[in-house]
Amino acid sequence: MNVNWNKLVITFVFLALLHLVLDSTPSISENYGALLLIFDGIITMVFITDFVFKLNNARDRYDESHKLREYVNFEMIIDLLSILPFFMALTFSGLEYLGVLRLFRLLRVFKLFNLVKSHSLIINAMRNKKYELYISMQVVIIITVILSAVLYFVENPSQPENFSSITDAFLWSISKFIGEIGGYGDFAPITVMGKILATFVGILGIAIFAVPAGIIASGFVEEIENIKKEEENDHFFQKIATSFTTEHLVAHIRAKSRLNLSHIRRKVLTFNDVKFKMNVPESNLLAIAEMEKSIRLRNYMKDGKEYTVVEFFEDNATYGTFTNRHSPVTVVSTHSKDQPFMGHFSYALSEYLSANYLSVEKYSATDFDPEKSVNFAINDAYLNGTGGEAIEAFKNDLQHLANHNELTILVRAAGSGFDDFEVLNGGTPEIDFFDAGGTYTELWKLEEFKKSFQAIVDEAQMTIGFQTRLHNNEENNLSQYLKRDLNMANLQIHVGADLLKADAEAYYKTIQVVGDGFKSLISTRTHVEENSSED
Repeated sequence: MNVNWNKLVITFVFLALLHLVLDSTPSISENYGALLLIFDGIITMVFITDFVFKLNNARDRYDESHKLREYVNFEMIIDLLSILPFFMALTFSGLEYLGVLRLFRLLRVFKLFNLVKSHSLIINAMRNKKYELYISMQVVIIITVILSAVLYFVENPSQPENFSSITDAFLWSISKFIGEIGGYGDFAPITVMGKILATFVGILGIAIFAVPAGIIASGFVEEIENIKKEEENDHFFQKIATSFTTEHLVAHIRAKSRLNLSHIRRKVLTFNDVKFKMNVPESNLLAIAEMEKSIRLRNYMKDGKEYTVVEFFEDNATYGTFTNRHSPVTVVSTHSKDQPFMGHFSYALSEYLSANYLSVEKYSATDFDPEKSVNFAINDAYLNGTGGEAIEAFKNDLQHLANHNELTILVRAAGSGFDDFEVLNGGTPEIDFFDAGGTYTELWKLEEFKKSFQAIVDEAQMTIGFQTRLHNNEENNLSQYLKRDLNMANLQIHVGADLLKADAEAYYKTIQVVGDGFKSLISTRTHVEENSSED
């Protein structure tokens, strides 16, 4: 949200506190009640506007699985409660409601916790140092119990009415830490040893506040440093993200222009370009990539050499990217994270076809993080209906597209030794590509599609196979789930990994070949439907 707007809201939070103070002053509230109500109304209008902005922001930014969480959280509840006092003042009257009304008005101060970082510093500092605080308090309590036990044995013979048990001695020690508890503790040890122990209890009383205070102060400093680092990383993140909107390499500019794709983001930035030309320190770049917030590092092999590059993706869904263009065609990539350049290739293909787009950018079957190690291409969640949060969000987004879907294109990379392209129709090499049990069953359209695609590939001097060496017939395969449960006709295409790593001319030529190949299937459908409507 706009920084200036946040500043305005902060100002009105303080004005709301001023209103609370003025309203609690009898001489002012009795003489200027109407003006105070108008003042409260203006404050409430600002808070309502802020609440609506946040609702719209959650609606536009998050997928369906995240929207409810964004609508119902502490921040939104506080925002809602900050609106109520004005309407309560209009609805209810009388002294019996005055306390409740002022209590609700006091809740408005909690908006500051969401708007001003300084208010959350101490909370975060305590959270980050909770282990150290726990250990220090544990030590203090253990020592206090030991001193209390010894104090009991020393003082009990002299004043049994005051130190009748270890519990009494412990409560007396605690009272010395925090002050007398309801008048308890207004007595003192009278023996020499008891006075010595009381001295240690007094020293411990200082430590019980001094040690946690020092720990929290340390956490406070660390939190300030973390905020500075976050702001620095955010600055570099914006710098890197902006650079993906500009293409400087002539070969890429020409190749994009030929396909009318000049508007799409660049494919990659080299690691050294980001470090030396953009002056982004390596530590910051690694921290930004670790967040998995639209930017990631990729290393790959080409011609026997290892390269490291920076990739960008749009982060607007739990699993990665979701773009709904309300198109009858959808492009899906389940391997954008683990297959080099598949994220950009599938994105560019969706732009070329003006298709809907789903890309799994944050999860892969080969991820070292167990929580991120999820195979979206083959998963039992497609059979039993239950999966993790990310895969359920992925399924929900597919369901939203199902009613208007005519063709879903699943894109993956193929290993070396295969044709440049291989198209699968939900079967195996032993099952004919035109088998009626495939994931695309309008076989007469497939005939035209195969001929057209083959001609396009031949003209580009590439090779293509139609379900000759690979398969996608598993029951828990995404392609089978789309056809079986969502009635989404789909084909899967594997693109040679070398083509994804190729230079600009060959890379964008590959996008054109695949795009034109599937356009032939889409145009076949459109042509037939037009002829049917004329008849």
